[in-house]
Amino acid sequence: MELVREELKKISHFLVILAGLYIVNFIFNMMYDWGGVSVIVRVYIMVLSCYVVYNFSQIDVEHEKELYREQYGTLGVIYLFILVRFFPFFFIYIMTLIFALINYAGSTDWPYDTLLRLLDGRYSNTVIYALFLFIILRLKIPPGISIPLFLSVSMLYFYTDKLLYNIFDPGFGISVIKTAKFMVFFCILIYGYSKNRLRTIHALMAGMISGLVSFTFIVGIFFSVFYFSDKSTKSYSFSARTLLKYGFSSIFTDYETSVKNHKFYSDISDLIVFSKKFGYEINMPDNLWIDFILYGKGTYSEDVVSYLLDRKIFLDFNLVADVVRGFSEESPEILLNSKKFKSYFSNYYDIHENDFYSLYKNGNIHLKKFIIDSLAYIKDYRSLIFLIDKLTDVNVALAERAYDSLKKITGYNPAREYGKPYYDVDVIESFRSYASKIKSKGF
Repeated sequence: MELVREELKKISHFLVILAGLYIVNFIFNMMYDWGGVSVIVRVYIMVLSCYVVYNFSQIDVEHEKELYREQYGTLGVIYLFILVRFFPFFFIYIMTLIFALINYAGSTDWPYDTLLRLLDGRYSNTVIYALFLFIILRLKIPPGISIPLFLSVSMLYFYTDKLLYNIFDPGFGISVIKTAKFMVFFCILIYGYSKNRLRTIHALMAGMISGLVSFTFIVGIFFSVFYFSDKSTKSYSFSARTLLKYGFSSIFTDYETSVKNHKFYSDISDLIVFSKKFGYEINMPDNLWIDFILYGKGTYSEDVVSYLLDRKIFLDFNLVADVVRGFSEESPEILLNSKKFKSYFSNYYDIHENDFYSLYKNGNIHLKKFIIDSLAYIKDYRSLIFLIDKLTDVNVALAERAYDSLKKITGYNPAREYGKPYYDVDVIESFRSYASKIKSKGF
């Protein structure tokens, strides 16, 4: 440990500054909703991590090996490996761990949720970049080349990693990627430390075994949390999502039940993704689907409606109509920006035609706009005439929306073709002619 203490003394002043930054970060997170200090702390940790790796990479390992063999025997070599190769990266991870705990202090289910996110790889890139620097330093490349090389390799890793996750997430491919990362990490450390003739084979075998054991250990923790934690907690939810992301589809049914029973509104999008990936169907009563649409405002609502539309699951019309009315009064921007919701709602037209016009007549301006937009997905004579009549509405916003819907239905843009406004007689006649053709075909 004397070797480690000597190296830490070299950065003692920097550690004091880091402690101060931790305190400032904590205060800002508790008092203000601003992430600027968090960014500063992360950058500082990254720079300090590079300095730590540099210091440890300069240690004369071969000289130290002889001393540790004499002092500790055969195990001395392993002990030295832990001190000069494993410890610096462990220390970097501890700095990151402290940062994460401070940064998310006060969040729901703290600190368990934060620790689980770290186990899943949150902020792990700090360690990876430090490893790249270690490799480059060990190659003893001139600074003029090593610095651009380090930046290039780091950027290549960042975008490649992101691409792989986009391709394989969720699924067993993620487990393969994470296991491979651990294997490569340990192979590099062991290979750079060993000087045996068969060091490549030994490094590969030891690295693969260490990587597999490490990932298995992490998966075991997530399974333990999943099976033994309270099913209403964020920790349970996060562990379930993580395991499914890793490709363990067997837990889907239990997770689905928990999402429904405890109404994890923010989990519905992930549940839908997993159901599509692993071939499961999500079964809920109509009123529960409605709850997820209502309380999962924004992206979550759109995802739910998209799933219902894809699966052709049509809920009770009166319940859906109530949702539309509610959104038009409380969150009109969500209603009017949701193309999927408009498309989904239009499927009720054949049976509830009169209800559509009743909603329009009695609704506010936002509901009127929604009905007009929804009619763009319907090719029906009555709806066409209704939209055509709206071209001359005194409310310009409704008239313009009606024209956009007619363009979408017919594929025509007579206003542009004739160089006239959308309410011109020739433009209207063009649409009426199309409507007559639709009527003659029996629509």
